[in-house]
Amino acid sequence: MRVFVIRHGETDYNRARKMQGYQEVPLNDRGIRQADLLARRFMDEGIDQIVCSDLRRAVMTGCIVAARTGASMAYDVGLRERDPGELVESSYDAAPEFFTDESFVPVGGEAMAEFRARVRETFTRIGECYENQCKNLAVVSHGMVCQAFVSEFFGATASEGVGAGNATVSIANVDHGRWALEEATCGAHLVEEASYPLTRTGSEATGA
Repeated sequence: MRVFVIRHGETDYNRARKMQGYQEVPLNDRGIRQADLLARRFMDEGIDQIVCSDLRRAVMTGCIVAARTGASMAYDVGLRERDPGELVESSYDAAPEFFTDESFVPVGGEAMAEFRARVRETFTRIGECYENQCKNLAVVSHGMVCQAFVSEFFGATASEGVGAGNATVSIANVDHGRWALEEATCGAHLVEEASYPLTRTGSEATGA
């Protein structure tokens, strides 16, 4: 099975470099354009299934991909972003230790070790669930989840320099529970973004 691990499109919080955590922040206009470019990339990939974080920005991205590909969607709370606790709405620069210090635990939030274990368990479970059902699976999640996925399954060397920009894709293959990395955080589909017109798809009407 080929697995496309996707970060959601841009939100106003992303643009402002603010932590959004579990808040239900929608895609902004740029994020919708990014998601549609992403969806166009997948139109010929034969996506069988989309598994998505249940947070609004990920759901909107997944719905846009589903509208273009005809794939069905399922939701998994294990794909949620790392919980920043009381740091929610803080700027990235105000708490760099949240991203860099493995021992830092935000008040009311998720320790890095706990978060990484959740990511590993979630992707292992998703792989086991869908490997015999799908040839091509899209997983829509969040920036730190995408980074942790590459790091946890393929090691620090593979994850070095992985930035997981909005609407980028990492591609892996799963064969009887063995994961192999094909490509990390590809954004080739976004090269037309500056000149691409905003197109509101039917998926946006979900309000998700």
